[in-house]
Amino acid sequence: MLKNGLYEIMLYKMDIFIAPIGVNTGHVKTWLQEESRNAFTLWIIHSKKPSLNPDKTIKNDLPKIAKTLGKELKKSYSRIKIKYKTIDDAFTLEPLMDAVNDVIASEESENPIPRQNFVINITGGTNAMAAASMNAAMEFQIRAQYVKEDKENNPNIKCTLDVPVPSKFESRLNNNQLEALQIIAKSDHLIHNTPRGMDSPTIKHAITNHELLVELGFDKKRKGLKNGATTLNGIVKSLEKSKYITKRKIQHYVHPKTGEKLPDDSVMDNTMKKPRVKYLKRMGFDSETFFCDLPLDVEEKGKGILLVITPLGLQKSKNNYLTSK
Repeated sequence: MLKNGLYEIMLYKMDIFIAPIGVNTGHVKTWLQEESRNAFTLWIIHSKKPSLNPDKTIKNDLPKIAKTLGKELKKSYSRIKIKYKTIDDAFTLEPLMDAVNDVIASEESENPIPRQNFVINITGGTNAMAAASMNAAMEFQIRAQYVKEDKENNPNIKCTLDVPVPSKFESRLNNNQLEALQIIAKSDHLIHNTPRGMDSPTIKHAITNHELLVELGFDKKRKGLKNGATTLNGIVKSLEKSKYITKRKIQHYVHPKTGEKLPDDSVMDNTMKKPRVKYLKRMGFDSETFFCDLPLDVEEKGKGILLVITPLGLQKSKNNYLTSK
């Protein structure tokens, strides 16, 4: 067994390199050539599928490019473990940030490595991947480096730059706040009075205030505890202040001519050439059938608030390192 002090020194020198790549991989070779003295593991992050030409033939076989890079590097850096992580989409931020999150979780599950031992290269891949790499450095408080030149053509200059990563104030969430954020993250909102049978756009990662109240169990009276709505109001204010969620008014479908809100039990009617909406309207003691042409109008009517998670909140809800009070 190693003494604690020696073990800590060894951990301090175990750098974990994270390299998102696209078609070009020269920056990774330059990076290792200059910075690999303490590198223990290199994670190569790449697209899961090849990019295609308009005729669906393979344009760039990105998985093959990654494997080829790994084999070439292994010949020169046999002591460095090379691992791979794939992403589904190289043109949005979230997949790469999720991948970095997974990499950190994997490494920290094996050794209590300080965050400053993780280094992400923000040079490679698509513009979205580069942006996500910098976001990941800030979100997870790891180091970032950028390769500005090709070492082969610039042998006498240092090509790797350290990119300052601002420290951030980590707003701690208590158990209720974290649970609420995770519920919002996995919820989708459909306009409540959408006619049955009609396709309607879904708002991802959103839930109404009342639905969240029920999901958290705050709609039931709890002996010795605050009123559920009051507790939820405090949770929502805290999440909104931390920019993890935003609030919107709830939308409803309305009749395009009269502006009346459609009943919740309206349905699509396909008996005519043009589809239309059928609904019942109470007239005294009886109900009368009415029809409404498409498209419907959408307005913010009635009471209620829709809670929508922000990209920062979505990432926070997935963060494996978020500890609650």
